[in-house]
Amino acid sequence: MKIRTWPHIIAFAVLVTVLAVNAASLMIAIFDPNGLTSKDYSMAWTYGSAVAIPTLGYVAYLLKKTNELSEELRYMATHDMLTLIPNRAYFNELACQKDLSSYFVIMLDIDHFKRVNDTYGHTMGDVVIKGVAQILSTHVSADDLVARFGGEEYIMLYKAPNMAGAHRFAEKLRLGVAKAEFVEAEHSCSVTISAGIAPVAGEHPLEQAIKYADFALYEAKNSGRNKVAIRDSTQTWQVSAS
Repeated sequence: MKIRTWPHIIAFAVLVTVLAVNAASLMIAIFDPNGLTSKDYSMAWTYGSAVAIPTLGYVAYLLKKTNELSEELRYMATHDMLTLIPNRAYFNELACQKDLSSYFVIMLDIDHFKRVNDTYGHTMGDVVIKGVAQILSTHVSADDLVARFGGEEYIMLYKAPNMAGAHRFAEKLRLGVAKAEFVEAEHSCSVTISAGIAPVAGEHPLEQAIKYADFALYEAKNSGRNKVAIRDSTQTWQVSAS
């Protein structure tokens, strides 16, 4: 019997109580040749409850700890432990639960991130990665998603009426990061990000949009960084000036 939910606990408690009462009744019958009386049955229920109630409490405690551990493991499996935002796999899982017809994929990458590590160390690099994730997260509504795509790269799923709206949003993110200061011990630094945008459309919409947004991100970085590039429905490139 697998005890995983409260109905399972109740069923288990009933089973334990019945078994305990029957066991107590049997012991009384063995040692009392006069047979079972109503008083004996009352004693049997008392003894049985004395066994069942602590057992129920212990099983409930184990279930609580098991559920907490399961939730913790689930969180660790679905979130990036540095930034505490969803990881790439969980992003895909959540995205597949949405109607993606009005969404845009935005790929974002921290510019010259290697310089941060080389100049200030990897601890500052972690501060920057977490800080950028926090900035992105503050702009995410209930309809949107943000996740760490890997390394210093992030991915967002943004709901907008058109490409212009998605572009304005990405520009807001770019400017927000550029204005931020990241501090670690006695050091501080600032960074910029580049972004690529693509609409979700096509036979394999999400996969295709991620691919095209990544291409657009490459165009933004290749044209000087700290820029936003878009790939619209006609598959033409537009790069905004920083």
